[in-house]
Amino acid sequence: MTRADSVGVWAGLALGLGLVLLHAHVRARRVTFEQRLAPYVPRPGLGAGTDEGAAPQLRGFLGGMLGAPLRRATHATVRILGGSDELARRLRRAGDTRSVEQVRASQVVGLCVGLALGLVVAVPAGVVGAFPVPVAIVLVLLLGLSGAILPDVRLGTAIKQREEAMLLEFPTIAEVLALAVAGNRAPYWVCAIYLV
Repeated sequence: MTRADSVGVWAGLALGLGLVLLHAHVRARRVTFEQRLAPYVPRPGLGAGTDEGAAPQLRGFLGGMLGAPLRRATHATVRILGGSDELARRLRRAGDTRSVEQVRASQVVGLCVGLALGLVVAVPAGVVGAFPVPVAIVLVLLLGLSGAILPDVRLGTAIKQREEAMLLEFPTIAEVLALAVAGNRAPYWVCAIYLV
């Protein structure tokens, strides 16, 4: 296989992977009718994700091995970072059903994955002599911190997307309510008709 062939194979794999990811992204971004109305219709059965007692659950082999240490690390993260009320408010704003402890558990897992990735990159580079040891330590710490911050960034993005979706739907809801008022109908009847 020549060099041009291997470049072609890698380019084809990258293009295929990119197309698969693009297709998955488009499917994930599709908004259903129920999702469009969810911000406007109260649902008594769905919590806002503020259940403090819900501990993250791992199943199978990983659950037996990492369940207790993950719970301890999550409780320590909640104690250290605090701000559970603010995080619960942000979860409600995002329409997320996770609990505060589940978000903190994802931060702990992100920290561990970031640290592991940093070690995988820094140790071989340090052994080869690509950069000095202090730079390797900073790299590991930065990747760990990035992994811990990623769930918070994703939550902020979800809040922004949900609020933008609400702003886009506001004219439609206002028009339906105006028609209801003009037709002498109560607004809750309009919501029920709108859902059907």
